Amino acid sequence: MDASDNLSSSSSSSMSPGAAIRLLWAAAVLEEPAGNIQPLLLASLAGISPKTLSQHELRLLYQTHRLTQQQDWVSGDKTAQTARVGSIPQQQQQQQQQWEQVGRLVLAGKKAATAYAAASAARNKQQVQAVQRAFEELGFTAPVQGIKVDGGALQPDLAFIAGSSDGSSGSSDGSSSMKVALMCDHAGRYSRNAQYELLGYWRVYGWLLEADGWRVVRFPAHEWRLLMQDRGAQGGSTMAYVYNTLLAQGIVL
Repeated sequence: MDASDNLSSSSSSSMSPGAAIRLLWAAAVLEEPAGNIQPLLLASLAGISPKTLSQHELRLLYQTHRLTQQQDWVSGDKTAQTARVGSIPQQQQQQQQQWEQVGRLVLAGKKAATAYAAASAARNKQQVQAVQRAFEELGFTAPVQGIKVDGGALQPDLAFIAGSSDGSSGSSDGSSSMKVALMCDHAGRYSRNAQYELLGYWRVYGWLLEADGWRVVRFPAHEWRLLMQDRGAQGGSTMAYVYNTLLAQGIVL
């Protein structure tokens, strides 16, 4: 074992479980596997009780697991990737074995993510209802609530099936229809320290929905707040805002 391995081993062993999870999450978000230290970090979490971790830490571990499983060398074009790397199947097997060490924590993380998604959705009831009314006033069927992805760990605030204005494929079968997830983002999903900055957890939340085949459209809290201050709900501005936001992203109602 060389000096760098000794450093990685000592660093991971002295790191708190929460810090280890945050490092794993950051590496997954940046699509930069944490090298030799990743298996050490996962090993350091083996045997940890979910009760010793915060709900936030558990949710981050769930997201880390999902992101790691969806990296291109795991779930992408196997033929092309194998030609480039050559040992992808072996890497995948090793990674699965590493994650099996913390399987109980991942399951607890999924449960925490499910509860958090439901609680967050309950905070934007007024905005959700306004968007549904806008659809109906435009003459379209209102998008629905309650769609659960990955057992509820991911939940679009509203969802519907739409077409594409540019004719591009929006689904896995090559058709022009697409699943659209509307995120009515309230203030609790944004940073308190950076204006208009979506929290990392909710940014990754959108990535995971996209990885599952959804086109994600966000209605930011600050934009919605300005709309309500202008009393747009009575003047038709809400309809225009919803319609134009979707159209700007190539979505046809």
